[in-house]
Order: sequence, then structure tokens, then C-alpha cells
Amino acid sequence: MYDVQIDTESEPLFAKEISVNISPLALISSNPLAHIQVHVDQLALRFIRELDGKVHLAGFTQQSNDANTFLLPGKVTLHDIQLTWQDMRRADAPITVDNLNAYIEGSDSHFYGYASLSSSIGELDFIADIDGNPLSSNWSGESQLHIKQLKLPELAKELDLDSIDITEGRGQLSLTQTWKDATIITNQGEVMLNHLGLSRNKKTFKDVSLNALISTVRDNEATQVEVHANALKLANQQGAFKLALSLPHDAQLTPFKAGVTDLPMDIANQLLPFIASRPDSVNTLKQFSLQGKIKQATLYLSLMISSQSPSILRTMRFKHRLFLNVHSN
Repeated sequence: MYDVQIDTESEPLFAKEISVNISPLALISSNPLAHIQVHVDQLALRFIRELDGKVHLAGFTQQSNDANTFLLPGKVTLHDIQLTWQDMRRADAPITVDNLNAYIEGSDSHFYGYASLSSSIGELDFIADIDGNPLSSNWSGESQLHIKQLKLPELAKELDLDSIDITEGRGQLSLTQTWKDATIITNQGEVMLNHLGLSRNKKTFKDVSLNALISTVRDNEATQVEVHANALKLANQQGAFKLALSLPHDAQLTPFKAGVTDLPMDIANQLLPFIASRPDSVNTLKQFSLQGKIKQATLYLSLMISSQSPSILRTMRFKHRLFLNVHSN
């Protein structure tokens, strides 16, 4: 079948071609769907994350089907898919990627899926293993996201980061997610950035590298983010630090706090003019160096979001007050 339109509750889905392969075993099997293979070419899909964090396929509401099971052919192959991701908690335009390939198999209430993408930004692999009905909010499970050969300047352009200029750099990211009721509950993983070039507030860093562990946990009020940077190289200085961040779920202009601990003093001196909204008003920490006896700094930043969504970090501005605790040997 060519130029296929698939009707849904609201907006239809369109595919260039759909082919079906039915095994003779389907005629005698107690589960005939397990012996049916479907190939879909050039399908356009749009996934939406609502304000409450739940993810669903456009055209199907979260209450589309409250049943715990969903009938699907034994194997579904998706080729050259156009995938759009729309986050209702962000004011940004939806993100669209082309040339996505995916594979799905399962039956009734358990499904396994794999998707891969090679683009100008990097190479992406996504694996999901879920239980429940994927067309409703009644599904839970685990997923893994792996991004290799990540080109950071291209990613910054795609995300429209206007508060910082990323001139060069490569990276990779590995995350494991747990889902409950179509919502990400936890994230665990690692990020590596190499040869990063940054420019902001007329200050430039070159050849920055970072290796960090990432953890997020969603509770009733906010998503708690922790970053443990095992290795940071910045302006010929090396060190490690910990970052704790709380992102409220509400979509109001909610101030939140970020705490940075164990940050080496020399690196803190370099970073403050870079991150502050008025770099000329920042007093560096050199006056506290005292012949190098003070080795670490604990930095608390009070952040104010200048957008309708507390999750849009690219539009944050820093309050001028910086709370600093310094520790000597």
C-alpha cells in the first residue's frame, strides 16, 4: 500500500508505504499476530511530553485506551521515519529528526523496541522494554539512550542556545531510564565531553573536557538532578565537583537553587566571570588564595528562570548574590 493515511482520534498519521508479510503459521496458530510482519516506510510521528511529564504519541490522548493490553503484529519495522519531539514544558519549537530507523516486537502487554539514527549531530541508539499499553498512560518499563560522536556546536544550533556560544567539541552520552505511567522516574548515566570550546560574557575557554556521572530522580514536587564530575579540565586546571539541582514540575516562574561543591578554587575563579550575568561586578576568589592553602570552594547559586517554564535552562539568568564557603586544608 502506498501513500497511506492512518486515522487516529485527532491528527492522522501518514506513511509513504506499508507492506505486510503473513506467515502460513498464522492460519493455525493460537496467536496469529505473532506470525505477521509489517514494514512501514517514511512514517511521520510526533511524541508529546505534557506538563505533567507523561509522554504519548500525537493523535492518541493519554486516555485513548485504558486497557492494559495492545494488539500489535509480531514484528514491525519502521524505515526512514520522521520523528518530532514536542515538550509542552518548554517554549522552544519542537525538535524534528529525519532518517530514523526502528524495530518493534511484542504482543498483548509486553513490547521491545530499538531505534537508531545517524545525523549531522551524532549517532543515536535507543532501546526500550515496556509493559502495558503504549497508546495510553498505562505503561512502564526501562529504556537506554546512547549517543556517540556527538558534535556539540551542531547540537547547540539545533537547541538554539543563545546564552552561550559552543565553538567546538565532541561528546558521548549513555543513560538508563526507568518509566512509570508513561513518565520518566529515574535517569542514571555518564557524559563525556572533549575539546570543548565555550564563549560567554566576552570570556572564552578552549579545550575543556569533562567526565561526569548523571542521576535524576522525579518526586511529587520536582526532579532532583545530581552530577558528579570525576574529571574536569578547564584553562590548564584540573579538578572535580558535584552539582545538585532541583527542577520544579510547575510551569510558573519558579526560582530554584543549584549547589556546587568540591569545586577547586582556581577553577571557581575562572568560572565566576563566565556564568555571572554581570561579569564586571564579580569579585574573583583570588584574594582568598592565601599562598594556595585553600584548595576547594563550595558555591551556591540562586537562579531565576526568565521563561514560562522552569526547565528551560538556556534562558536562565543568575542573581548577583553568590554564596561561597571555602575550605582550607
